[in-house]
Amino acid sequence: MKFMFSGALLRFADFSKEIDISATTLESAVKELLETRPLLRPVLLDGEENLRLSHQMFLNGESIERHYYTDRRAREGLALGPDDSVYVLTAIAGG
Repeated sequence: MKFMFSGALLRFADFSKEIDISATTLESAVKELLETRPLLRPVLLDGEENLRLSHQMFLNGESIERHYYTDRRAREGLALGPDDSVYVLTAIAGG
């Protein structure tokens, strides 16, 4: 599976738009991603190791439901295959 990034998140992902991961669940994929790109940890996770709600994540083009952000067991139960992709968007504030 692969994670896909754009915009402001690229600098935390070593400017890699796509990062291949060999994990089979969303939880293990996030862990492997953060092991390979540690600069993403404080950006993607809050102090309780939950995914930050300021990001929007899409699995194969479908929005990942918000309960996966705060429920580690749910992330462990969300199976991923080798052809799956998770696209991560982040909100940008400004004015």
